[in-house]
Amino acid sequence: MSKGNAVTVPSELASRIAELVDAAVSAAANSTPAPAVDDDSTYLLRAEQAAERLGVSRSQVYAMVKSGELEGVRVGRWINVPLSSVKRYIAANRISAA
Repeated sequence: MSKGNAVTVPSELASRIAELVDAAVSAAANSTPAPAVDDDSTYLLRAEQAAERLGVSRSQVYAMVKSGELEGVRVGRWINVPLSSVKRYIAANRISAA
């Protein structure tokens, strides 16, 4: 159909389409948003973000991934670190007062 051509729609069909559109808009307005990511094992941090959380440099994060201290996930040419890996590292290296 080219732009500017009018299409005649039977009134019953037009009414049904309007009902469906109204129902879809109403359902979308009343639906709950998708839950926030709460699965730390699938939430990936860029190396810079992991470095900020750990208080180290980006290259130190890469070294920690290489040594196995942190889990790394390659996405294309980038190395990412699961949030759960950063949390485990922090928990494992926490120093308690003596």
